Amino acid sequence: MLTCHLLPVYSGNVTADGGSAAPYPPPGGPFATPPGQSVPPPTAFAPGGGRPRGAGLAIALGIVAILVAVAALVVALVRGGESSPPASPTAQPSTSSTAASADTSAADKALCEAVGPLLRESIDSGKAFVNLGLSGTPERDGGIPGYRAQVEDWVSRIQPILDAHADPSRYLTRTLQQFIDYTRAYAENIRPGPAADPDGAAWNNRVIAYGGPFEVCHKLGVNW
Repeated sequence: MLTCHLLPVYSGNVTADGGSAAPYPPPGGPFATPPGQSVPPPTAFAPGGGRPRGAGLAIALGIVAILVAVAALVVALVRGGESSPPASPTAQPSTSSTAASADTSAADKALCEAVGPLLRESIDSGKAFVNLGLSGTPERDGGIPGYRAQVEDWVSRIQPILDAHADPSRYLTRTLQQFIDYTRAYAENIRPGPAADPDGAAWNNRVIAYGGPFEVCHKLGVNW
């Protein structure tokens, strides 16, 4: 009779002590390769892919950041060069201001000598009119037409003299023109009866303006 000995079947390798090792990984495991194909190389060593995709993106972002910084520096330099406004030209004194600051004593003296007698005439006629009496009295009211006629005649004689000596405009010519204007305004507007406020204002302004010719002419030795 033939005796058949059955050999034990192992599902793993035999260890040195005769025990069985861990089973072999089953076909189709995580590292299995389809029949007829080789194992692909790691991504880092794949043809045309010398660097990982993450490293290339980081380098590209770094280059973009450098370009942005350079552009910002260029813009800052350009704006810095334009920030300083051009120096404004020094204003030159005008001809009128230069003429006004010039010595006008000779022209002033000539004008004083020409109008001195007429200024004295105006002061005398004004005093005579006031001495007629208080405003609203018959004597004062009766003297209004005569005083007005005197002033009109006086203006027709003194204004042309001032016009001929009024260049350049100066303190003497300005105050003398004011004295003429206020004297004329007072004579033209007074009416019989109590004095009105505008009449008193015109008379007071006339007296103030007279101070200009009186001061300048007397300093130059021209009296009346």
